Amino acid sequence: MGIVYEFRLVGIGEDAPLYGVSYIGQAVRSVLKFSTAQSLLDKRAYEHSKAAGYAPKEVGFRKAIELFGIGAFEKQVLHCKVCNEEDGRTWANGHEILEIKNRGGVLKDMDPDNQIRQTFNLVSGGTGNAEHAWERVQALALKRWVVFKEALEAYVAEHGHACPAARETFRGYTIGKRVSHVRSGEYLKDQPERRAFLESLPGWNWAPGSGSTAKAVYHAINPKDRFNSSRFWTAGSSEKLAKTKRSKALAALQLKLEKATPEEASKLQKAFDRACRDSDARRERSITGSSTSYEEAREKQSATWRRKRAEKRALMTPEEQLKFDRECERKDRELAKRKAVRVQSE
Repeated sequence: MGIVYEFRLVGIGEDAPLYGVSYIGQAVRSVLKFSTAQSLLDKRAYEHSKAAGYAPKEVGFRKAIELFGIGAFEKQVLHCKVCNEEDGRTWANGHEILEIKNRGGVLKDMDPDNQIRQTFNLVSGGTGNAEHAWERVQALALKRWVVFKEALEAYVAEHGHACPAARETFRGYTIGKRVSHVRSGEYLKDQPERRAFLESLPGWNWAPGSGSTAKAVYHAINPKDRFNSSRFWTAGSSEKLAKTKRSKALAALQLKLEKATPEEASKLQKAFDRACRDSDARRERSITGSSTSYEEAREKQSATWRRKRAEKRALMTPEEQLKFDRECERKDRELAKRKAVRVQSE
């Protein structure tokens, strides 16, 4: 026995965009198992409902069952014929293709603004009809693009730019991974309006580099929120995120200190403190807008070196002081040569 059947969505408001949309299917089974067309239709309703539970889809009839339930559909047998399986399949394919076409064709939009002529079918009918597989791919790609677009617009509204870090998540959505895929061309083939939409977003860049440290992000955000590259403060990162990074670095330091010798522990602590000071200084300069010239920075550094030298020399014996002075003079000569070379190159 072969049947061609319809499931029509009627269990929602009549003004809903998907009201009245149908799904057309076919079934060819042994007449020994199903003596009537209605019993076969009831079996197909049960199978569709089970499939929507254990193998859900993002669009199509199974998604509609997930959203509204199988009870929201009005089912009926459109065509019925008692025949063998081979003849029944050819007969059912022809009627299924015709019925889908008469109702508007395959699924165009799972979330339309208004009622449109379409079905929940992802292909235009016929079992094993590979030539129409691309229609199903397009329907699924449209659904995923809509989800991506909404997530990206919400991200821009909250962060002020469209350049998330590569592994960043936003409200449970892997926004960083999706942006990377879109940059490589996903959802964009023969879609110039989508490219124009992306390029209109602040901070969008087709090849920005490494996530939140990209120049695109740096120029998209407010200057007072820009944090120069450092160990803790990064371009586009929030104060909360920076503190989290610092706390993690401190925890890692504590683990190293437990296994280190006193001399190693002193070096590790000094390096950590220096990284913290440099990070805070960069952030302070970024927020206040203050800038220090290269010469001023070098002079400040030289003063620090001289002070540390004097403190270290005071603890030495006369013989050690002579060796220390000769070593300092040698280092000063090397620094002077480097400075001369730099000035000449400028």
